[in-house]
Amino acid sequence: MASPQELYEHELENKLMLPDEAQRAVVGHLQSLYEALIRLPEDSAPAGLSDRLLGRLRNRRKANASVKAPPGLYLWGGVGSGKTHLCDMFYKAVPIEKKLRMHYHRFMLLVHHDLNDMQAVADPLDRITANWAEKVRLLVLDEMHINDITDAMLMRNLLDGLYKRGVVLVTTSNRPPDDLYHDGLQREQFLPAIALLKRHSRVLKLDTEQDYRLRALEHTETYLTPLDETVETKLEASFEELSGHDEEQLRTGTAIINDREIPIVKRAAGVIWFDFDALCNSPRSNRDYIEITNYFHTVIISDVPVMDKQFEDAARRFVNMIDEFYDHNTNLIIAAAAPPEQLYTGEKLEFEFQRAVSRLREMQSQEYFARERLLE
Repeated sequence: MASPQELYEHELENKLMLPDEAQRAVVGHLQSLYEALIRLPEDSAPAGLSDRLLGRLRNRRKANASVKAPPGLYLWGGVGSGKTHLCDMFYKAVPIEKKLRMHYHRFMLLVHHDLNDMQAVADPLDRITANWAEKVRLLVLDEMHINDITDAMLMRNLLDGLYKRGVVLVTTSNRPPDDLYHDGLQREQFLPAIALLKRHSRVLKLDTEQDYRLRALEHTETYLTPLDETVETKLEASFEELSGHDEEQLRTGTAIINDREIPIVKRAAGVIWFDFDALCNSPRSNRDYIEITNYFHTVIISDVPVMDKQFEDAARRFVNMIDEFYDHNTNLIIAAAAPPEQLYTGEKLEFEFQRAVSRLREMQSQEYFARERLLE
């Protein structure tokens, strides 16, 4: 299996990435962490051990974990700097079984779910972090952000429990650790969590002048009409460009949004492709659209029809969806049967749809693409 450095050089050679000294420096740190991780002893127990002996073995490993585990990485930088792609490359290279990569928002949802199930447990966070440490040695969390006071109050004990059990944490964020939960309620109680992050992580800024996401969007048609035979090919090309041609992250079938399955065309790291019917022609709430913005920086929607009076419910969901994507600065690529001004021919939503048309036009601008995403 290739190392992070080798994967990076391969992408440069194949013109999948542009030479960038800031990215190369980060890859060097990822390579060092990769080498430290592969030097760790295998975390597997011989077959046939009794439960008692297995328990002793696990206890010894837990006791030594904080000594053996190398510090993780906290990688921060601006929108489109390549943070997620580099960390995905690192994750793909690390040849250990007990590893997991997920969006930070998803991780916190799982923590809250576990807390709800452990209301009778005296110290549920200790139990939760112990369970995570049994499953993973390397945890990669994308897009760490803390806006919620409940999450902020959990982070100190959550991080402490993971670190003391030897879990190596690699995170990406748009902000440095000291700016997390900035101006939040009772922020002084969150400061120990920042101290833990800085103590157990090498903090790196990916300071590049390139905005790779913006470069990709600049060369992408973000509103395609009419729905002719060329549209599918163009959407496929846009998806490949924005997802970084990463076959490892490619998924098809369904996506889980608010604990419900929604049909998708495909998705990869940061990019998801839906058909119009999946998002607007079946029951969806604003919370579903907000949840999508939390996980994906770019949404592709195909087969958007002209919405007449038979499509009033779908048109209302479409307007609500555009509002949420716009408010959260989510990039949008649409393939539609008509230009924005001609998409709605119904009667009930004429005023609301005018707002959607205005926003659709603005969402095609370079100024909009350059905005920082707003996550919840």
